[in-house]
Amino acid sequence: MIFSTASLLCGVAQSPLMLNVSRRPRGSGTSDHEKRHQERIETMIKHSIEINRPAEEVFAYLDQVDRHNEWQAQLVSTSVETDRPIRVGTRVVERRNVPGGTRDFPYEITEHDRARKISFRGTAGLIRPAGTYTVEPTGESRSRLSSELDLEGHGVGKLFAILARRQAAKQVPVDQEKLKELLESGVALSTSSGSEAA
Repeated sequence: MIFSTASLLCGVAQSPLMLNVSRRPRGSGTSDHEKRHQERIETMIKHSIEINRPAEEVFAYLDQVDRHNEWQAQLVSTSVETDRPIRVGTRVVERRNVPGGTRDFPYEITEHDRARKISFRGTAGLIRPAGTYTVEPTGESRSRLSSELDLEGHGVGKLFAILARRQAAKQVPVDQEKLKELLESGVALSTSSGSEAA
């Protein structure tokens, strides 16, 4: 997945970091769908970071999902299972180091606004990511990368979701600092990037 994580089951990837796992009181009269939506907002991990590189170049590097292991510490490899370029519907499988060995984690691109925004959602596993990266220009050669990430527990994974979010909240800033470091040191952007025009 695009966002990295350091979780026991997940292995699942900035302005102030937020991790709020509070819950609304029972009996509020809201539907189950509204409750799930509210819980996702309350548990969202948010982070943003300023990068001295043009927004289009930041997004181009971010869009090369098969290079995410260059800046995500736990990511071993990435396979894109659908045709390039990266777009809505692209399916990806990441192999990550997690306690007990390596595991594969699949996700799908759910939104792709070229040079600005990309969203994704996990498609299998006990804990699945759902998140968004947004890149905005803040100057001629400077940009801000903002990220939002939630880790959704499924089945028994709900018991471990809070721990997974806490560990991911620690890892996300570390990995994005590495991303910033690489971009500002002049990392080359592959001409065969998954962000080629469709």
